[in-house]
Amino acid sequence: MKLFKLALLTSFVLTGIFSASNAIGFGLITLVIIPLLALSYSIRYWREGIGVELAYWGLVYAGFGLVLLGIGMLQSHAGCMFLIGDCYQPRLPSWLSNFKILYHLKLLFVNSIAVTVIILNVIRLLKPVPVVTDIES
Repeated sequence: MKLFKLALLTSFVLTGIFSASNAIGFGLITLVIIPLLALSYSIRYWREGIGVELAYWGLVYAGFGLVLLGIGMLQSHAGCMFLIGDCYQPRLPSWLSNFKILYHLKLLFVNSIAVTVIILNVIRLLKPVPVVTDIES
């Protein structure tokens, strides 16, 4: 449990540093986390057998991508210059700015949990694999 808390704290610090900048920081950290997550799970599946955890992560990030496309569509139809950035058009719904803040916080949380999972997968991979031998009597 102590190791899990340390990994979680480290992940929040790492993702917080990169995502504090702006939308580019969120995009870059997410584009780094997804391949690392896939790599850690592929090595884990190669050693321990196949599982479904990586598919769940794929669904989560696909959902975030669809929401991001929806935000971009709303802003482009309102006449904004940028699809993701700040927009001050009067035709833009007033709730969208609060929704974008909530979206970024949820993405920060998901990225932090993903970094925690990557750290725990690496720790799990560093443990030696027990060797099973056939004993005939």
